[in-house]
Amino acid sequence: SEPVKMIPGQTNTVWCGIKAPQTAKYSIVLQDYSGVYSTKSEIKKWIVTDSWDGTVAPGDEDPKKAIRINLPKEAPEDTIMLQVVVKKEGNIISTQDLDFEISRVGLFRATMC
Repeated sequence: SEPVKMIPGQTNTVWCGIKAPQTAKYSIVLQDYSGVYSTKSEIKKWIVTDSWDGTVAPGDEDPKKAIRINLPKEAPEDTIMLQVVVKKEGNIISTQDLDFEISRVGLFRATMC
C-alpha cells in the first residue's frame, strides 16, 4: 500500500499497538532509519522521541506514542524508512520496517485527513 504521509512544519507521530497475551514490560525502539534523498544526519535532527517503554496487560489495546518526528518546513519531499524493534522483557519479538512519505498538502486536505 501507499506510505503514510508526514507533513513538513509539524510534529508527526508514529503510534504502535501491542496485543499482549499476558502482562509484561514492552519497549518499542527506533532501531534504524534512512531516506531516499535525506541524509541520516538530517533525519536524526528531526527525531524528537525514538522509543517507548511500559507495561501492557491483556485487553490494553491503546496505541502507544512510540516515535515523534518534527519535520521542518523546509524538509524535502522524500520517502523515509524506519526500522522499529519491539521487545518483551528485553527480548526482541518483532522487527517492523515502516515507510513514510514526506509530502506537502494543502490546507483543505490537511484539515480533512
